[in-house]
Amino acid sequence: MSVDEFFAERRANTKTFLDQWRESFEKHLGDDAKDLLEKGTCVYAIGSAGRGEFGPHSDLDVFAVADGERKHIKKVNETLIQAAVIRAMRDHKLPEPSEDGRFLELYAAQDVMRQ
Repeated sequence: MSVDEFFAERRANTKTFLDQWRESFEKHLGDDAKDLLEKGTCVYAIGSAGRGEFGPHSDLDVFAVADGERKHIKKVNETLIQAAVIRAMRDHKLPEPSEDGRFLELYAAQDVMRQ
């Protein structure tokens, strides 16, 4: 297998995995999925999955962003997203979020853009 073929296969496997993970995530959001995800909230894969290099020993790093400013983000919505992320990770036997979920928060798009 050439290097190009190896990375093409890795990208394809990453896409398949992320599609399956997204299904688990949306399942765990349940009835809240449509309301949260269609009103400007996005969960992005970053790290190896975001680069298309997810492998059998990878963890999944996610970054959640909601449209608007922090003061308009409801804590309950953040908690629902956090719980769905963790449950979807468990479904796929992935490691728990690092540092006990310290970085697993719902960021405001305005704050991200200012940074």
